[in-house]
Amino acid sequence: MGSSRASTPAGRRRTTRRLAGAPASRRGAAAKHRSKPVPKRAKPKAHKKPPRGRKAPARTKRPASKPRPPRSLRASAPRAIGIAIVLIALLGATYQLWFRNSSFVAVEDVTVAGITGPEQKPVDAALTRAAGEMTTLNVDEDALLAAVARFPTVVGVEADSDFPNGLALTVEERPPVLIAGSGDRTLPVAGDGTVLPGVDVEGEELPAIEVEDLPAQGRLTGDALDLAAVMGAAPKPLRELVEEVSIGGEEGVEITLRGDIPVYFGGSDHAAEKWEAAAAVLADPDIDTLTYLDVRVAERPAVGGAAPAVTESTTETTEPETASTEVPVP
Repeated sequence: MGSSRASTPAGRRRTTRRLAGAPASRRGAAAKHRSKPVPKRAKPKAHKKPPRGRKAPARTKRPASKPRPPRSLRASAPRAIGIAIVLIALLGATYQLWFRNSSFVAVEDVTVAGITGPEQKPVDAALTRAAGEMTTLNVDEDALLAAVARFPTVVGVEADSDFPNGLALTVEERPPVLIAGSGDRTLPVAGDGTVLPGVDVEGEELPAIEVEDLPAQGRLTGDALDLAAVMGAAPKPLRELVEEVSIGGEEGVEITLRGDIPVYFGGSDHAAEKWEAAAAVLADPDIDTLTYLDVRVAERPAVGGAAPAVTESTTETTEPETASTEVPVP
């Protein structure tokens, strides 16, 4: 009877109620006996084998990340840069304000070259005295040139320091290019018109000109200055061929070269370019005879040569007459 009662539906309901109202410990014990679903583990993907005859693709590796410096070093980098800038500024200020003008680099040994003639000794003394107030790191060429400005033969001074105490000076002279005379007085003249009193020109063959007013110092003026400027621009090989200089008429400045060849320059402007044109014509092997050379227009020099004159009625040649030809300057 007991077994049939437990198998009834009512008995099943009572059993269910008892389990539902059981204590938590008993529910936990009952829950342990329940089966939990086991999650399925994902199968690792199998690498497909490449077909026969093909190579497997190379696997790319991720580039290794560069290790970052410690935070302490990153924080100290701007500070180190700032300190370096301050040190450089201090060194620069020390050099500018003290070292370059200190006695450690004072000029003590001065050599002067390039100056000749009667002004050599006073020019040497003036330059040595001016250089003694400088240092090899602070040479003032303007001050050196001012120290010898009263000497007409000096046109420039170049300085070359020899650390720590040496200084070599090279003087650029105004060479005489002609002799200017007025009455019984004669003076050599430089290419810029500066008269050079005291300069020895003995043994030099320089062209001479007559002027109305010959200053004891300073520069020539007027036509005499134009003549000096043209002669000053002449290359040395051509200057040695000059026999006579004059000015006047439409041809302006006229320079007569050896062989009695006159060269017409016009004015003294662009004298260097005109001399280049004259040199190109004189060096032309196709020009055998030259009676004159006109370089008033440097780009189109004109030459005069001897050519036979031919009449229409006869082929007999007469006396040669001058023919003018323009020669392009290369």
